[in-house]
Amino acid sequence: MLYVTPLVIKKIGNTHFCEKVQRKKVAIDDSPEVNIFENDDTLSSDRPMDISSDEVMDADPTNSPLFTPSPPKSLKKQAKSPAIKIKKAKKSESHSTKSSAMIKAVKNVEKSELKDLVGALNKLHTSETPDKLVCREIEVAAIKSFINLAISNEGESSAMYISGVPGTGKTASVLQVLKSLSKDKKKTFDFCYVNGMELPQQNKVFSEIYKELCNNVTIAPTKARLALNEMFQRKDASRKPVIILVDELDLLITKRHDIMYDIFNWTTCIDARVSVISIANALDLPERILSQRVTSRIGTNRISFQPYDHHQISKIINYRLKGFHCIENKAIDLASRKIAALNGDLRKAIGIIRKAVELALARELKEVNTKLVLEAIKDTASNVYAEYFKDLSYVENLIMESVVQVQLSKGLEEISISDIYNQYLLIARQKDDQIVSFSTIFERICFLDNCKLLSFVDISNSSIMSGKITLGLTLSETKFNMKLASDFYEGLKL
Repeated sequence: MLYVTPLVIKKIGNTHFCEKVQRKKVAIDDSPEVNIFENDDTLSSDRPMDISSDEVMDADPTNSPLFTPSPPKSLKKQAKSPAIKIKKAKKSESHSTKSSAMIKAVKNVEKSELKDLVGALNKLHTSETPDKLVCREIEVAAIKSFINLAISNEGESSAMYISGVPGTGKTASVLQVLKSLSKDKKKTFDFCYVNGMELPQQNKVFSEIYKELCNNVTIAPTKARLALNEMFQRKDASRKPVIILVDELDLLITKRHDIMYDIFNWTTCIDARVSVISIANALDLPERILSQRVTSRIGTNRISFQPYDHHQISKIINYRLKGFHCIENKAIDLASRKIAALNGDLRKAIGIIRKAVELALARELKEVNTKLVLEAIKDTASNVYAEYFKDLSYVENLIMESVVQVQLSKGLEEISISDIYNQYLLIARQKDDQIVSFSTIFERICFLDNCKLLSFVDISNSSIMSGKITLGLTLSETKFNMKLASDFYEGLKL
């Protein structure tokens, strides 16, 4: 017998969700039933599944507030436990949930012989929370210092900007600090988490912030915006310090930049004691979007998370697997070097090792070697890129579409940034989309280069527009992965 968990697609508003239903037993042969996992392994996600996720993961912050502040008396309800709410924030940050292959134990293999591999597999689950973030001690210390100052008795409103490519532990580092501080009864503050990726419309960010700060009370974005602007433009001695974490900040960019401006403008009233920590990919996003008055509030409170190198990836994986000796060091080193050369995304390296462990279990092997890792890399290579394509923003997808069309029309591998931008303008106008500035398009091209989906060949000193780029994958691989991502989202709409 195997346990399977059916999934049901539900539509709530304009958003589709996968929901798990009761597990069922399915007979596949006469083999004895062996449950080698302690807990149910199910698939349930409110967005496209990542192959793996950042270091700290657990639940969805949009279903419940994290820390509930003291709202107006008419809105007061019983507050939920901060520990529970921090735990729920972590799962949203991961954008993926606990999952593993259905593995059938063979009759001749004793369960005890699989124990080490099963334990290692559990440690590699995306839901597994490490007790500390290895190789991010400096960044964690800087975040902790900022928050400690913001929530102290002498604290003032302030802002912090964190940048870095995906899979470098940005959100995980902030959440770990908040988890630690929430356990200190002497430190009282209210915390709110919003993620631009999870909002159906950009202005919904105000409704989400108001909802979390006012005990799950939901009001329209316009009313929430006015209420928050009023709340954070005056001193209130009865209100605890507020920390607002805005993830995927770049997805809140609008033509007038008014949404981002309002959020950061809250920090200009120093006595309001509201601090904003924002996270995005681009290093210079605040300078390009916000006024000098607002960016001055960020000042030196900036942290740039660099991609992990292979030494760091190996160290992190070994730390997760401490106590288990079923994976060869050479196997971990191989996966680490492969991902470090690709983009330094820790989640992908963990995903490869997890896949190799699943292969070992399926074949009754007691140890993971380099051969299995090579096979796992081969099996997941296309999936790694498919997941990147699924996670691209709308504008980034248009850029990739533009590059493909220019390559096809000109028959050249290396094409100019000017040609790409002109093709983007043509596609955007055909779709009747809002036109994005060249500076934003170039910043997104730089991001795609970091992800190895595009590659700079030459950047002219005299003109960026004449710079040359090429696809990071072959043309056929790019078209294939774009089609997979398109089919995935079309499937969610059914």
